[in-house]
Amino acid sequence: MAFMCLPPLLKPYQPIITNKIYRTSSISSTQKISKRACHVSRAAGMSNRKMPVLLFDVMDTIVRDPFYHDIPAFFGMSMKELLDCKHPTAWIEFEKGLIDEVELERIFFKDGRKFDLEEVEKWVIRVVGSNGSGLKSCVRDGYSYIEGVEELLSTLKDNGYEMHAFTNYPIWYRMIEEKLKLSSYLSWTFCSCILGNIYFQSMHSDSYEINQIHSHFTRYFVKNTLIGIPYTNAFLKNRQIKSTPSDKHYSVSAGKRKPDPLIYEEVLKHLDIEPQNCVFIDDTLKNVEAAKEAGINGIQFKNADSLQQDLSLLGVSFPSINTQKQEHKI
Repeated sequence: MAFMCLPPLLKPYQPIITNKIYRTSSISSTQKISKRACHVSRAAGMSNRKMPVLLFDVMDTIVRDPFYHDIPAFFGMSMKELLDCKHPTAWIEFEKGLIDEVELERIFFKDGRKFDLEEVEKWVIRVVGSNGSGLKSCVRDGYSYIEGVEELLSTLKDNGYEMHAFTNYPIWYRMIEEKLKLSSYLSWTFCSCILGNIYFQSMHSDSYEINQIHSHFTRYFVKNTLIGIPYTNAFLKNRQIKSTPSDKHYSVSAGKRKPDPLIYEEVLKHLDIEPQNCVFIDDTLKNVEAAKEAGINGIQFKNADSLQQDLSLLGVSFPSINTQKQEHKI
């Protein structure tokens, strides 16, 4: 069974609904009624929202990560050799969206050596003798669902669970989407590159309204809408609202990634949910422990079978899979 960062005694999941009553004497009766109605409305909304909400890491939790095997092989190196000669922070900055592909290619190696990021055109292959395979093609070819996970996601979706990606990954998440159609099952809601990319662009333009970006992301990602930078630009342009990257609401997330505690706080804030109403699944223990510190139920991913068992202990139902297993036994 997968390691779970939970209290020793696991109890079935129980949603928490808060219906606060305001008692401050300085608040008028009308204000009290209005605020109480707001909380009752929110509680009603929560009762219609199937709990818990599931937050999934992507790489090596849902999708095989090519970084540890395919990329070293592409360069004809061992992983240790690659780590010794690559730029120490280039990939992390790329994951955060603080640099683009052009800059990644320029600084990837400490010594500035060149390599093919994109596929080489056929005429170039004939002239220079390249094998035509770029790094992006190598990475794309390496993406695949981890055994049993796609079936698990499909069952969770069919059973009405709200699921979000919560991943440290660069803009290449779009290649995962193109190949595996991950948004068929969950939303690319919290990807480290997206907000960082917008922050990077906002440094060069005054046409980005950061608060609107935040609320728009969470409002529309919940509907399984894959939002990229061009879509966001159009959204903001239509509203003609301006701000600066120093906006305090946005600066919390700019350039952050798991296991930064602020990221978990932001996730809860934007989902408008109590931490006890979330389950976070990740193959990296330190990320799971950080989620636990934020009050979120955490599961360290090992494989699809153990994940199903651990989710079941938290009250997550899998009727489709259980029925199939019973029929198979018969």
